[in-house]
Amino acid sequence: MKIKIDEAPVILNGAPCIGDINKIINPKEFFAPENNLEKIVSMVRKSFGSEMEVEDIYNHVTFPERIYLLEFDEEILAMASYSSRNFSGHSVLIGEGAAIIPEVQANGVFRKITNHNFINEKFIVGKTQNPHIYRAFQKFCREVYPNSFPMPNLIKKISYEYAEYLGYKLDDLGIIRGCYGKCLYGNKMPMHKNITKFFEEDLKMNFEAGDALLLIGVR
Repeated sequence: MKIKIDEAPVILNGAPCIGDINKIINPKEFFAPENNLEKIVSMVRKSFGSEMEVEDIYNHVTFPERIYLLEFDEEILAMASYSSRNFSGHSVLIGEGAAIIPEVQANGVFRKITNHNFINEKFIVGKTQNPHIYRAFQKFCREVYPNSFPMPNLIKKISYEYAEYLGYKLDDLGIIRGCYGKCLYGNKMPMHKNITKFFEEDLKMNFEAGDALLLIGVR
């Protein structure tokens, strides 16, 4: 079952269209193999440009507390999933996963879906290899860490508690070394003219080794 919560104007195959943003009410039933599992697997693999594992995709669309899809003409164009937790005495929104097919990227879809999920949270966290996700955080957050300045103590505490929640060890630069074990994007790692340099030179991320950045945004 799904409930429409909003619309999103996007460009698809060079033409403008309006996609429905839907909240999935019973994800395990909705993404059962006999229902929509094949659709979501195909969409996520297209988004990442690699053969993402079915089990990993399934977990990202069934285990988080809230799952959203962008759909148009019975096709899934994007997904995003979220949970909320308390870290260091603060309610924090967790971006559990996101995937958007290349044709509709840069339309503000991720920002629009994410904005639906903020209630009282001042912070949002996530982990990624993608510099465009970092840029997306910058567009709806007042501050994003890590950056070129020292992390405030509260941000450090939240980041280490978030890493512990995920079951990983975080280094002093805010990176989980070898988190994914590989580059998630196959041979076409997403590039951003400003942020890729920051990832590679300042944070010394090794994408081939599977390094992941733990992002913290302050609203």
